[in-house]
Amino acid sequence: MPASFIAGIEQSGRAERTITLRAPFNGYVIDKPVVEGQRIDAGTPLMTVVDLSRVWVVAELYEVEAAAARLRARLFD
Repeated sequence: MPASFIAGIEQSGRAERTITLRAPFNGYVIDKPVVEGQRIDAGTPLMTVVDLSRVWVVAELYEVEAAAARLRARLFD
């Protein structure tokens, strides 16, 4: 939680119904194990965000196929 959010709760004396959390980087959500209305405890993972700006691929090709190999970038549809 951002310190400013906690300070706002301490000043107002009331809890907020919704909270906006921001990831420290751009990325894609690949897992979200919690659902709306679910009770969570400290340390419960809310989602998994991955940065796909750099991805390594390890592939095995036959030598005769290597000349035909091409890089095709495609993100989630």
